[in-house]
Amino acid sequence: MSASSKYPSGWMLQGAGEKVFTLAKERVYRLVPDDRKSATNHDGKKSKRLVQVLEDKPKEELLHQVLTEVENRWKAKVQKAQDDGCSRNISSSGNVLLMVKDERALR
Repeated sequence: MSASSKYPSGWMLQGAGEKVFTLAKERVYRLVPDDRKSATNHDGKKSKRLVQVLEDKPKEELLHQVLTEVENRWKAKVQKAQDDGCSRNISSSGNVLLMVKDERALR
């Protein structure tokens, strides 16, 4: 909610708004048991610490899968050519050209 807003948005103060912010925080931070020996509360219980959790980007994960598949197929093709005694010279290192729409996608 903005301090300069003439008409403040009320949805953030309702249950659904609170749920959105809670879920967003859980995706970035998690409470985990503290492994340090000195990490006990005055009650004698193990304390917890806040840890930042970075999720993998879905596009990067898919790109990794595709490049792995390309690499596996290329290795299989090279292996088959070597087993067949093919006279063609197949290089064991292949280049992959990755084309993107714009510079933002490249980053």
